[in-house]
Amino acid sequence: MENNVLAATQGDASIYNVPVGAVMPYMGPEGGLSALQNDGWLICHGASKPVAEFPRLYAAIGNTCGGDATNFNLPDLRGMFLRGADVGSKRDPDVASRTPQGNGRPDPNKVGSRQADEYISHYHTGDVFVPNTFAMRIGSHDWHPPHDIGRYTNEAGSSETRPKNVYVYYLIFAGPAGAR
Repeated sequence: MENNVLAATQGDASIYNVPVGAVMPYMGPEGGLSALQNDGWLICHGASKPVAEFPRLYAAIGNTCGGDATNFNLPDLRGMFLRGADVGSKRDPDVASRTPQGNGRPDPNKVGSRQADEYISHYHTGDVFVPNTFAMRIGSHDWHPPHDIGRYTNEAGSSETRPKNVYVYYLIFAGPAGAR
């Protein structure tokens, strides 16, 4: 392992072939995050970082998640799942509902944009038994509620359903210590 770290600190853009700016899920305990930070992994919780301290990470993600020329924000992926950018594929039917993180780029097609959860638009139809004992005459039709069934339909949701998820820590690679 040390050879990979040495190669990475001699100008290589990655450690273990992971590019600076890569986001990875981490399913280990919270206590392991400190050791991972020493290896160049930062938790994606939206913290502001100085550009001067992490120039390679800033070069990779810039102000995608907010910030300015002095400080930039890490992605805030708490409570989120990742989705590949649509980039014109039209697989995201609600691409126009995406919003930027912080004061990041306003273009919803850009990496780092967010989208709220929602259910796909759908209808519920069912039968309702009417338990009354009276009869009504509608035109030439006798309606006897105890024997008749009513129908109802209602609409709910949006244009897609988003999946269930499992908690992980999302980490972003800032580069090996000493070569950031």
